Amino acid sequence: MRSATDIDRKVGGNLLRFRLFRGMSQEMLADQVGVTFQQIQKYEKGRNRISVSRLWQFSQVLGIPVAEFLRRHRGCPAQ
Repeated sequence: MRSATDIDRKVGGNLLRFRLFRGMSQEMLADQVGVTFQQIQKYEKGRNRISVSRLWQFSQVLGIPVAEFLRRHRGCPAQ
């Protein structure tokens, strides 16, 4: 298994930011997408990579477009 990259950490950080913006706990989000809250922690810390299908699930649950997960915190597109 390949280790996480900077973009994986960025996507994970954005997942954390969007989850908090929606007022959801890790447990709530985990239940919605069918994983454990520990897996959500790993995604948010950038320890585990998020598959495209899982990213799409997060997008649907949080009501955030997939492309937003790839943006930098200041709104600049990912490079």
